[in-house]
Amino acid sequence: MLVEECKEIHHKCTDTRLPPSGILPRTLPPESPFPVLITIGIYHKNGTFIRKAATKGRTYFGTGEHNYMIVVGIDPGVARVGYGVLDKTGRFPTPLTYGCIETKSSQSQSQRLREIYERISQILDEYSPACVAVEQLFFSRNTTSAMQVSEARGVLLLAAVQRDIEIAEYTPNQIKQAVTGSGRADKQQVQEMMKRLLRLQEIPRPDDAADGLAVALCHMNMMR
Repeated sequence: MLVEECKEIHHKCTDTRLPPSGILPRTLPPESPFPVLITIGIYHKNGTFIRKAATKGRTYFGTGEHNYMIVVGIDPGVARVGYGVLDKTGRFPTPLTYGCIETKSSQSQSQRLREIYERISQILDEYSPACVAVEQLFFSRNTTSAMQVSEARGVLLLAAVQRDIEIAEYTPNQIKQAVTGSGRADKQQVQEMMKRLLRLQEIPRPDDAADGLAVALCHMNMMR
């Protein structure tokens, strides 16, 4: 099946709940706050993955080699790892999911690292991103805390490298500058800009999740 033929079939399919034969639908959970209605993926005979995202008011179509792109943004931590997954198959990035990986203080450091590794691995396997963008660690005077977060960054990067996923790293100032226009923006300003730029119905919470989205959006802006 050629790409042109795929496009024609999709355009004839007016009801996204009943896609044409051979096209596998993947719907978001009912509680999802995002405007995406359905994501449809198919393979044609040469093995190229084709994805079409049907959204409110617009339709995006792309391939893995060109305008199809998913980025996972990560705000590293031990108690909380913020993450955001953005899909760039058209003019504007579309959020697929965001949230936090949370660990308990009652756990040992090794247990927390294992939980972070397993959770981020699930996310990477589910969305198969083209790139993982990670915020660089800002070393403070609390060297113990910095070392613990460094270990968490290590398992996050390991999960990406094991899957041959490209890694990009940005400083906190670079991220804030890219998404707000100011390297001195505070947490609330970042949350507000994520709501506006990603067309979310509400401010992404907690702020760690907003930071994850901001890291992913920063990378997309840098790649223009």
